[in-house]
Amino acid sequence: YNKRKFGELPFHLVRSDRFEDLFENVLFSYLWLHSKVSCCPLQAILADFEDAVENLVDNELIKQLNIVADGMRLGGVVLSQHPDMLASQIVGRLLPVKNIYPRVKGLIEQCDQLGIQHCALVPAATPAIGFVS
Repeated sequence: YNKRKFGELPFHLVRSDRFEDLFENVLFSYLWLHSKVSCCPLQAILADFEDAVENLVDNELIKQLNIVADGMRLGGVVLSQHPDMLASQIVGRLLPVKNIYPRVKGLIEQCDQLGIQHCALVPAATPAIGFVS
């Protein structure tokens, strides 16, 4: 993992007011979040969310950022030991607000589509015997 990129990209996107890039490619991107939680402490991810919140004026976006950050904070114990559980943590904690917040909805959909490759709860192979009918 490129830890320097994980540390500096969110900071520079906020400072250059490129919030759309920040949201699309970092804070509401399952692949980014999974990669960062796999190699960095959860506090580093939460700091990215806090930095964005401090520099935004749009209350709707601030609310969505706080919802995702709070969901990750609540799953912190699990995520610190099992980062591959990120998709199930996000979906499980944020599903009740999926249809209220569009960026949260997009993140949940990414978790459904992309998180399956990391989730230990999904069988990786089909059974050797056929299904009993």
